Amino acid sequence: MKIAMISDFFAPRLGGVENHILNLSKELSKLGHTIIIITNSSSGGNNICYVDGFKTYYLNLFSLFSGSIFPTIICSTIPIVQILLYEQIDLVHGHQCSTLPIEGILHSRILGIPTCFTNHSLVTVESLGGIVTQPMFQLCIRPSDGIICVSGATKYNTADRLSIHPDKITVIPNAVTEEFKPKTITNTHVTQTNPGITRVLNIRQSNGWTNNEIIIAVVSRLTTRKGSVLLSDILPSIFKINPLIRLIIAGDGEKKELLEQTVEKYKLKDKVKFLGGIHPSVINLVLNQSNLFLNTSLTDAFCISIIEAAACGLYVVSTNVDGISEVLPKDMITLVTPSKQGILNGIIHALPIINQYNKDISHKRVHLMYKWSTIAENTNKIYKKIFYYKNKKYKNI
Repeated sequence: MKIAMISDFFAPRLGGVENHILNLSKELSKLGHTIIIITNSSSGGNNICYVDGFKTYYLNLFSLFSGSIFPTIICSTIPIVQILLYEQIDLVHGHQCSTLPIEGILHSRILGIPTCFTNHSLVTVESLGGIVTQPMFQLCIRPSDGIICVSGATKYNTADRLSIHPDKITVIPNAVTEEFKPKTITNTHVTQTNPGITRVLNIRQSNGWTNNEIIIAVVSRLTTRKGSVLLSDILPSIFKINPLIRLIIAGDGEKKELLEQTVEKYKLKDKVKFLGGIHPSVINLVLNQSNLFLNTSLTDAFCISIIEAAACGLYVVSTNVDGISEVLPKDMITLVTPSKQGILNGIIHALPIINQYNKDISHKRVHLMYKWSTIAENTNKIYKKIFYYKNKKYKNI
């Protein structure tokens, strides 16, 4: 089967959706499918490129600041239709509730190509964004042949937005690759295949931190939605819990400046280190030099960083919002209210746990729950079901 993955978000951009599409495509290709990617040029590519062996079309369409294309339907029609016909696509799989996949699914349906949609995010139905996008979302996605969500919270949110029964939606989560595993960083001379490697390889040594320091890792986009303002509020108080605590922040976003100003204001430069946006290939190096993982999201359908941290053997403290409570068993995570005191209490509760936490067992449990091969097999079952009912429908005509 020849499948077109369509999304506004793909490599070389970094993020959960981009990671999901690439890893899912790799596993689906092992099952015998041929995969192409259709995205927009704001992702960072140009024209036609090959990303990890996958033919990727970067459409030169006007993009909004968020990275999604400006919604017109008309502008995307010709390039998408031409690609689908030229590539002889059997099924279109749209990812994320943004313009390109929604319009791509609409064009595919007009061509009679079966469609599948995966929603990776939550949208408040009563919010301005929810109200504005509702009609188009329902028009294009509701008739889709298969609908997938990455968590139960997203499933019920999507069902509410589409005004359909939740049973019509299948939950298939994200997963984690084998690179995320506990290990001791000993090699200080690594071939620089990625410029970020030398920055993150020896965090303790480069900052003069000893093995006694307790390193808390934050790996996230630095945005309001991801709780960066909340993180800024609690920064000074975190170090009052224990003078040995240190914090590393990996990620970029519009709230990075706010965090840097907080560090400057409270003279925390020797305790907080910013790594900036780092390539996915070195995230495991950061996690393996940390003692605890902290997530401060205010809303999150499924925080893939949490399972990456747990796969590296870290205990997790996270705000209890949306789909987060579904991600890990209770003995692997402390869930807290999204407030200053809630997070501080969570860190206080977690500190005695980390010394006796079994990293190897944590890794094994995560990889049993979240394998990309399993995700691909379950997605393939949706594809087979789509074609089963399509063929049955045509036989009855």
